[in-house]
Amino acid sequence: MKKINKKSKQFGIIIEGTQNIQGKEQEVICVRYVNNYFEIEDVLGIYNIDSTTGKSLCQLILDVILCLQLLIQTLRCQTYDGAANMAGKHRGCQAVIKKIQPLAQYVHCGAHVSQLIAKSVQQASFIKNVPDFVNELGKLYSTSEKFKHAYLSQYDEENEVSLPRSLKPVCHTR
Repeated sequence: MKKINKKSKQFGIIIEGTQNIQGKEQEVICVRYVNNYFEIEDVLGIYNIDSTTGKSLCQLILDVILCLQLLIQTLRCQTYDGAANMAGKHRGCQAVIKKIQPLAQYVHCGAHVSQLIAKSVQQASFIKNVPDFVNELGKLYSTSEKFKHAYLSQYDEENEVSLPRSLKPVCHTR
């Protein structure tokens, strides 16, 4: 961690919580920093905790930063999920840290954002129906010469977007 203090000067912190097989809450803490123009992400450790309030998670972060002799003044980014205990405006971990270090910006974790988007998209009926729609187009292509001719007339050798030369029904196992 001396690399952070001497070369990088600034760092960000990433926290992810989960329960272990015994049902006990654990937090993984990582740091992200730049060293010789390379982005480095290191796991600082896995920590058992009794409470998941914003205040207790903030205290865990501060304890880890202190133990590793990192400077809170150089913390520039906090990355967590969007749960209230982490992202809450008033008592969330990010708010408590921000009171101590105003330059530590909160960023919603990209992995969690992607997962939320995927879940929303999966629930959208028009997305669920796409495989059926493609299957019906494939059937129509194979049974209707009129449709096949109309489809192929859209195919243009010079068009930047290339269409497949034929449409096939989707395999039922996919």
